[in-house]
Amino acid sequence: MYRVRYKSHNALQAWAVLGSYGNEQSALSNAARVSGQYLMVQVIDPNGNVIWVG
Repeated sequence: MYRVRYKSHNALQAWAVLGSYGNEQSALSNAARVSGQYLMVQVIDPNGNVIWVG
C-alpha cells in the first residue's frame, strides 16, 4: 500500500495519514491534489521510502 501523509500547520507536528492507496498513481494523484491545502505532503511506498514530497 502507498500512504499519503501530511502536516497541516507546522513542521514540528506529527504526521497524519490522509489515506492509503493500492497503486502509486492513485497515491500521487491524491497527494498532488491536496498539496496546496497542507504545509507538507508525502507519499510513502510499501517499503517505507518517501517517493514524493509536496
